[in-house]
Amino acid sequence: MKYYRSFWVFFIIIFIVGVLTIGIFTFFSYLPETPDKEIDQARIALAGARQSRADIYAPGLFKEASLLYDSAIINWQLQNQRFVLNRNFGKSVTFAMVSERKATDAKKLAESTSANIQSSVQVEINLIQKQIIAFDHAFVDLPVRDEIRKTYQRGKLLLSEAKVSYASGNFLVCNDRVKQAKIAVNSATTSAKGMLDDYFTNYNLWQRLFKETVDYSRNNHTTVLVVDKISKACHLYKNGVLKKTYEVELGKNWIGTKRYRGDKKTPEGKYKVVKKKPGNQTKYHKALLIDYPNEADKKRFAEEKRKGNIPRRANIGDLLELHGGGGKGVNWTNGCVAFTNHDMDDLYNSVSEGTPITIVGSLVPINELLMK
Repeated sequence: MKYYRSFWVFFIIIFIVGVLTIGIFTFFSYLPETPDKEIDQARIALAGARQSRADIYAPGLFKEASLLYDSAIINWQLQNQRFVLNRNFGKSVTFAMVSERKATDAKKLAESTSANIQSSVQVEINLIQKQIIAFDHAFVDLPVRDEIRKTYQRGKLLLSEAKVSYASGNFLVCNDRVKQAKIAVNSATTSAKGMLDDYFTNYNLWQRLFKETVDYSRNNHTTVLVVDKISKACHLYKNGVLKKTYEVELGKNWIGTKRYRGDKKTPEGKYKVVKKKPGNQTKYHKALLIDYPNEADKKRFAEEKRKGNIPRRANIGDLLELHGGGGKGVNWTNGCVAFTNHDMDDLYNSVSEGTPITIVGSLVPINELLMK
């Protein structure tokens, strides 16, 4: 009897344990599956997209993926606040899966876009750099207007910023800077080229003056000087043959012929040495005074003043010289032609009073100048 009761106690205990086990198993089998796996996969995909700078190169897709991920997290949190058997993570799973897909697409698009931009901006950077080199060669000494110079300098600065962005891998910003640099450099180049085009309308006149001067040297067995303003050179001819070439520096605002006192232009035309000044008569080592203004200069000055093209109180100016004190590497005079002291000594001994001096804008055509 005692054994019989023990059996039933044991049986009841086993039965209760079994029922509880089945109940617990059944309870947990009905619990909704959490979206941990899908959300982790979306988070990893977003991290990869961000590493590929999808936020910069594929911002639309990346933003969508981020918002979907946030929605998945918010819905997960809301469901966790509900009674366990009433939870439904379906939306969280869907949001997370779509987020992962869009993040993956954003990563691919970012990598493709970045590679394409990187390739194109490198080409553009090289082209603009060549433009800058060409500008410096052709126009660096050109006394262009301040706005042209500022535009050109802005273009150079933008190109420098583009190079920094390129080195840091921010090709979108680099592309923007490259576009702005290209516009600025092109604008400055076009404006400077326009100034030269206007200036070179006198090229045929310059060629005629040059030929007449060299022919005069040949026919009269004498020495003449020809100053080429564009090349910053003074050529010495003897008996029609080029003997020496000196580097020179001109008026600060040298382009175009001199119009009035203080315009800092170097005159153009035919002149001659009227006085040789030794060192005790000039502050510029030695000097050769020329006959500016000649009759052509006086006539042009009177006509421009009559038309109101120059200030009413302006004077024509005088005391233009070829003198020493040069070698500064820039155009700095008030209109004179400056030589180094060494070259001035040589030139001083090579000419005499009455020596013809012809000053022209350029001895080479503009297309040849720009192709150098």
